[in-house]
Amino acid sequence: MSVQEILDDVVRRYRPPGGTVTVRRRWVDAALPEWELLDATGEAYAQLAALLAEGHRAAGVQVCDLSAREEECVTVHLSSSGTRPHCMLVAKDDLEAHFDVLRGVQIESYNLTIERDEDGTRLAIERYGQQPEPHPGDPIASVPWHMANARRLMEKDGFHTMFVFLYRGETMVQFGHLDFDSQGTKILSFEKLANQVNALKADGVVVTSESWFAKPTRTEQELGTVLIPPRDRLDRLEALTVYAATRDGRRAGQMSLVTRGPARQTTCSDPQDAEYAVEHTLAPVLRMWEETAQPTG
Repeated sequence: MSVQEILDDVVRRYRPPGGTVTVRRRWVDAALPEWELLDATGEAYAQLAALLAEGHRAAGVQVCDLSAREEECVTVHLSSSGTRPHCMLVAKDDLEAHFDVLRGVQIESYNLTIERDEDGTRLAIERYGQQPEPHPGDPIASVPWHMANARRLMEKDGFHTMFVFLYRGETMVQFGHLDFDSQGTKILSFEKLANQVNALKADGVVVTSESWFAKPTRTEQELGTVLIPPRDRLDRLEALTVYAATRDGRRAGQMSLVTRGPARQTTCSDPQDAEYAVEHTLAPVLRMWEETAQPTG
């Protein structure tokens, strides 16, 4: 089937009001039917790198005396965490494409790596003040710390973009920024985030963002779902939210209501617990953790 035939078939079968369709090519070998081959080779590389890193550490060797490689992501520094190089993650993007199901146009997505900028860090400290020391805990315990930082940015700038922080245990292993222009591309962004969480073997995630808030209706509370998104409700309020989830099933969240004065000055209320939206916001990540859970017994 061509891409257009696939899209036409989806519309004919399900009549969706909107959304995205991902068309993905997978390489599979009959001897390893449950694995895509790039995933399998990436996992083999990660485990071998972890084994070599352990051997180097036991021998007291910090860095290999090897010449530089042509591939930028292959260095003399070995990861003991069993994770794949970043290039193995982004290379899979060449095997898939995303389309707006109704318009039939392709949705472009990008992964950009931004190097740490010491001058930018200095300017940020001058604008926002010295950042408090990171909370010495996992994502659940760190929610108040992330909220304090988010409120500082919100009150200083009047807006807050979406940031994602990935954890392995109590260590923050990566953070980034998600940017999207529609609900369809938002869902797509979180699907790609789930892939990144899996590749990094992250077992915790924190998301901070500015969002719309509305109290759940009685029906929504009874059903445990959202029938009318806050963005579409007349009684919506502006809020700053922090959501956290871990692979072992723990959830946490805080919300701070945002008010704007006559001169557009921004004020954030004292945070209150709000974890009801965690399951909805982080659904792709939670589903990935469930699908990749190690069997017990």
